[in-house]
Amino acid sequence: MPIPLLKHHFCRRHNAGPKAHAHAAYLSGTKLDDGYGTTADFTPKGGILHAELWVPESAPKWAKDRGELWRRLEEREDLSTRPSQAILAHKFIGALPHELTFEENIRYVKDYVREQFTRRGYAADWAIHAPDPGSDSRNYHVHIMVPLRRFENGTWAKTKDRFPTNSPALSHFIQEKQGAFFELQNRYLRKNGIDARIIRQNGKWTVVEQAGLATKTSQPIYRDAAANRAWSASQSHSTAPAPGGLIITHHQIAATSQTSTGTASGKYAAQHTP
Repeated sequence: MPIPLLKHHFCRRHNAGPKAHAHAAYLSGTKLDDGYGTTADFTPKGGILHAELWVPESAPKWAKDRGELWRRLEEREDLSTRPSQAILAHKFIGALPHELTFEENIRYVKDYVREQFTRRGYAADWAIHAPDPGSDSRNYHVHIMVPLRRFENGTWAKTKDRFPTNSPALSHFIQEKQGAFFELQNRYLRKNGIDARIIRQNGKWTVVEQAGLATKTSQPIYRDAAANRAWSASQSHSTAPAPGGLIITHHQIAATSQTSTGTASGKYAAQHTP
């Protein structure tokens, strides 16, 4: 059954904690520097099956480069009124339904990112990760990073979204993004004849089975992680236009990336921190 999980955290500036480029390097399994001599290298991490950077039509050319995007965001926040306390980006981690194929889950995430972020003027850096060693072998999950500052007229907007801690605005925002994530997931499950839906019930997201729906059982849901990674690499290219004026940058997945398969343990889409 699908797992109703979409967690939200902020990428913040605090003390000597990791900067935005370090979070993005972890997400994508790449090596990025902050422009001031600090490098975050997560190329040995492995388990990154598919990664893309999406930016809206209003974004400048430099935003198509992952390292440049997050470096320039840090530079922009240096000009804010309280730079040492700046909140840089949203971080989401969501469980992907193992009932869908790998290809279908990629399409599912693309639809979500397009509708919720890039069409609204925000960049979105996202990647699908394989299960961690020792976790449930179905624990395929997506990481998404979204700057709080959108693009307008080829540059960062002058103002950014603000969400005070524990505020009604933040609660509403999280529920809105969760609702959209699960509603879209339900559409993909329905399209594939999967007898399960995620609904909000008594203030919580819950999985329910609906009688009378045909259950798809024709083939294994996932190939092994290495096969998923190979398929993802075969689809990768540099940059290309997409419907709605989006610019998409695919990250070529290295064939030597570590494969994480894991074993069943009940752990599903646990939070990761670089």
